[in-house]
Amino acid sequence: TRPAQMATRRSGKVADHRTDGGGPAEAALSRLLSISQTATYFGNSERTVRRWIASGRLPVARVGRSVFIPVDEVRRIIQMELVRRVSAGANSAMDDKQ
Repeated sequence: TRPAQMATRRSGKVADHRTDGGGPAEAALSRLLSISQTATYFGNSERTVRRWIASGRLPVARVGRSVFIPVDEVRRIIQMELVRRVSAGANSAMDDKQ
């Protein structure tokens, strides 16, 4: 039983304080990916994602014992990888011209 439910039960009212509209907590959770979702997104294994977390390459948000990866961090890593690949391609093109 959640604390909010316990308080209402003590007062004689039985109510569930959840709303279908969602609030800030639901919005924040919708911007988090599980390890499995992150692995699928990158096309890698969950083990690889866990290694990235352990090495500090991928920051996480912990909720209890659960580990989530902020979508913004996933986007940041993808952006960095794209920049790296474009830079490597540009350098390779320059080498071919010489």
